[in-house]
Amino acid sequence: MLASLIRGGMGIRTIGLVSKSNHFKIPKYALASAPLSYKRFNSSSAGNGAPEAVSEITTQLKSFGETAIDAATTMTSDQLGYMHSIGLANGWTPSPACQQLLEYVHVFSGAPWWLTIIGTTLGVRLLLFPAAIKGADASARSQAANKEFDPSQLRAAQTTMEAQRLRAQQKVVYAKHGVKFRHLLFPFLQIIFAWGMFNGLRHMAEYPVDGLSTQGYAWFPDLTVVDPYYGLQAFSAFTFALMFWAMKDALPPIMKKIGIIMPIGGFLFATSLNSAIVLFLCTNSVFSTVQSAMFRSPAMRKALKMYPLPVPKVGEKNKNVMELMSESIEKLQKNSAAKASQQMQVQKAHATQAARGDQRFAIVKKPKVRKD
Repeated sequence: MLASLIRGGMGIRTIGLVSKSNHFKIPKYALASAPLSYKRFNSSSAGNGAPEAVSEITTQLKSFGETAIDAATTMTSDQLGYMHSIGLANGWTPSPACQQLLEYVHVFSGAPWWLTIIGTTLGVRLLLFPAAIKGADASARSQAANKEFDPSQLRAAQTTMEAQRLRAQQKVVYAKHGVKFRHLLFPFLQIIFAWGMFNGLRHMAEYPVDGLSTQGYAWFPDLTVVDPYYGLQAFSAFTFALMFWAMKDALPPIMKKIGIIMPIGGFLFATSLNSAIVLFLCTNSVFSTVQSAMFRSPAMRKALKMYPLPVPKVGEKNKNVMELMSESIEKLQKNSAAKASQQMQVQKAHATQAARGDQRFAIVKKPKVRKD
């Protein structure tokens, strides 16, 4: 018997060629959304009627994904959930979290995307400002403590007892200056935020997100493409150079020379980025420059109740972080060389005593046991 269509109470059943047990059912929601007409054909006319029934099923039955697709395409960036509907802002890693935050600011403030990017960047940096204060305070305290206790002494310790004694001494000195090592990790929060915004805006421009191509400002109306006039790139390079200038006292001479070249490299790199990312970099660099200048000012440090920066003695230059690191490495190398020389002298003394017949210093070699 050829296949025929029979409509039952719960669905449509296809009866096979031999047995009625070979059947399938179309779900109820498919029938509810797309009711089907049915026909019964005689065996004599089944050859001509079957294609017509199949045609009716394929044309009237909607795809199960159509409803979800229509819902996604009808949403706009002014509605919460739009990012999620287009596959963005999924998860709580830095990039999706920043995308979700941008959506909240954009929806609740009603601001265009260029102002949303600037406002979100400044808002997050202000929230991280107390952590940045604690990080800069801990850095100044650790510099003052390292002048009393050189950490390279721990690496040069020759015995376990000596290392334990030095660690106890270091703990006392650091406690005296109020050093909290966990505060030294706070500046990394700014790096995590910058990485999340960079990747998040890159994915938003690649999609692109609704309104991102029309809600720019002035000479960069489209935030999904490179600024055609290179104004944002030039401003980004200028703020980068300004940040180096604000930190010039804390940089070694070689970094000051690199600071002259880096803005040029930054400009060339920014020419390959879309305007949304470069706008974020400009805003972030301006905030970092102002923050660095504040942390280098003795008056501001006093107002923020931060530990004062180490004051060099008369005729002594205030050393920066790189110079302190190079000094520690140099001391470690000297201590390691002295330790190796001392060990060689001990070995020579033992060899001399063994040559004179003192069996306490003789090197006894175990005979090899032959295994048959």
